Amino acid sequence: MASGREGSQGAGANKSADRDLLLAFVGTVIPAGGANGAMPAASELAAFRELSSDEAEAIYGPVLELLVARSRAQGMEDFPALDLEARESMVRGLHSDHPLVVMGAVAQTLLRYYGVDTVVGALGLETRAPHPQGYLLDDTDWALLEPVRKMDPIYRAAAGQGDES
Repeated sequence: MASGREGSQGAGANKSADRDLLLAFVGTVIPAGGANGAMPAASELAAFRELSSDEAEAIYGPVLELLVARSRAQGMEDFPALDLEARESMVRGLHSDHPLVVMGAVAQTLLRYYGVDTVVGALGLETRAPHPQGYLLDDTDWALLEPVRKMDPIYRAAAGQGDES
């Protein structure tokens, strides 16, 4: 992760502080919840705790830089030290000022979180790959597709065998 976020601390302290900042961010996006805390916070999962520094920097670097700058500008303590409500407020403020940066990091957090077997199991789903067994879906009214079937093609037909185009 970026080395300039925490001032003049040593490299080891920087990585630890950056990891704390990352875990505070993902834990703000997805805090523990559900009945009896059945859903873990994103910050509790190895998918985030063991994320390589290079990958974390590529995915979360921009939003973490914004969090540090916002904390300093507001004269607040470090983002990880804030309570959940204050962290949520800061992330919402960043979202209104930098929606693409924040939403990109939130989307990556959601994708990683809901791909973890612990989370899938807590949702009451089987912790397996969706294929080859697949999942049962409710029956649908296929007649709803009739207007689409009646439409003219919106693509150019591929050349057939022997057709030189």
